[in-house]
Amino acid sequence: MAKTKKSDKISKARHDADAYFDRGNGLAKIGEYEGAFEAYRNAIRIDPDYAHAYHNIAAYLWKQGRYKASQEEAERAVSAYSRAKEKKKLFYARSDFLHLGSLHHRILMDSPQAKAVWEEGLGVNWNETAWLERLGSDPDDVRIMTSLVDLYLEEKDEMIGEERTVVYCHARELYKKAQLLLENQLSQEETAGIFHQLGQLQLIMKEYDESESNLRKAIEKDKDLPAPYADLGVLYMRKEDYKKAKECLEKALQRDPDSFVIQSNLAGAYSLLKARFLEKSETEYKRILAITSQHVESHIGLGKVYTDMGDLGDTDMYDQAICHFCTAIKVSLSGQGSKTLKKKEQADILYMKGYARVKLYESTKIRRDENLLDQALEDFNKSFCKDRDHHKARRAKEKLEKILDFSSGNRLLEKIEPWLISGSSFFIFVSTQVILYLGQPIRLDAVGYSLLIFGSLLFMVAGLYLPHIQKLKVWGIELEKGSVDQIRPTGTLGIVKESIQHGKSHSTAQRN
Repeated sequence: MAKTKKSDKISKARHDADAYFDRGNGLAKIGEYEGAFEAYRNAIRIDPDYAHAYHNIAAYLWKQGRYKASQEEAERAVSAYSRAKEKKKLFYARSDFLHLGSLHHRILMDSPQAKAVWEEGLGVNWNETAWLERLGSDPDDVRIMTSLVDLYLEEKDEMIGEERTVVYCHARELYKKAQLLLENQLSQEETAGIFHQLGQLQLIMKEYDESESNLRKAIEKDKDLPAPYADLGVLYMRKEDYKKAKECLEKALQRDPDSFVIQSNLAGAYSLLKARFLEKSETEYKRILAITSQHVESHIGLGKVYTDMGDLGDTDMYDQAICHFCTAIKVSLSGQGSKTLKKKEQADILYMKGYARVKLYESTKIRRDENLLDQALEDFNKSFCKDRDHHKARRAKEKLEKILDFSSGNRLLEKIEPWLISGSSFFIFVSTQVILYLGQPIRLDAVGYSLLIFGSLLFMVAGLYLPHIQKLKVWGIELEKGSVDQIRPTGTLGIVKESIQHGKSHSTAQRN
């Protein structure tokens, strides 16, 4: 009897925890996030191992742009998943592997751990091929496989040589299997969800024509889903049909107005439509940053928008572009932003930063600050070190090295000249005052003394401002920089703009 009462008590507690969890899901779907968090925490108070509740708190904090808090909650979720696994409460279905892997990949940004979880969920052993034949019994198989394909392709971009080929072959093999499973599902039942999954998988593998067809079919089946519109928008951006991309992303945003991913992609589409849409792009990015200053993609996007504005004539914008590129890298490296930039992504941003510095230098008509070229050279060097295939960075680096080597001697002389002139003038001024103070005779009349004093003061000031003047003429005395001193790069330096790829539709998986 006592055992039955204990079992009933546990069953009731579990029922209550599930009820709070379901309530949290309902509130989150209508945007009542604080109420949802309270419901999820009530579920956790009843069952401290309720991993799905921790998970959804982390996921919805992430959606709000509260990245640090989301990561802290994700760590708690990972611990809860681990406890639940030990007690055999979870991991009897592949969905738990899917959700735990998504926490590691999207929120904690730990790709190796995400890969290990997803491969464990599928039972992957690349030394055997039999595991492939066992897949397909669980609907979450394809979701895990799609996630792994995406992750393998990310890994491939960071590798060189034979390893790169091996990882791509893994991705391709898994893609083919996932595609076959989805096509088999469609032969039994055609739903918007399956069409979208297939289109998304093909988008990841850059099978654009097939992806477009299936995403369109998903929309035909259910016009209220935001994800197919969002992925179709990304597809059109990659195909450089920016007008269609804008239309699709606007429809996606109407259906999911809280998605930073969609907002950021839409802002990118606006920027790629150039002049008349640049301000709209700026507005979208700033709208995101007003909510969360840690959104890396928006800082990159604004940097590109301000670079485009600079290229169109508003050269003051280059300085702001540089600031946003710097912030994007800084936030990414902190590990507390919306994403961790891969090496190739860092290389692209460093190149754009260097490009903006060069254009800012070129836009200065009177006195050019050659420190900008030094900083640009450093950016191009770092870009090439991050990505040895970034040949634009290599060429830009070589051009600037030639220019800076040519002018290095003159630049050193320019730094010394002002202090030589000002120092000599100061010495004459002080010496004259000391001689008079000590009562030593000096063979100067009042006019000569005045010329000496005021002349030395004038040349002290002129020396300090020498870098900013070309000619000085006072009382018949004329100083003019020689032609060698005035040699500087004029016009453009031939550094071309880098195109940063826009659009990647990722959603942080939530357990509903």
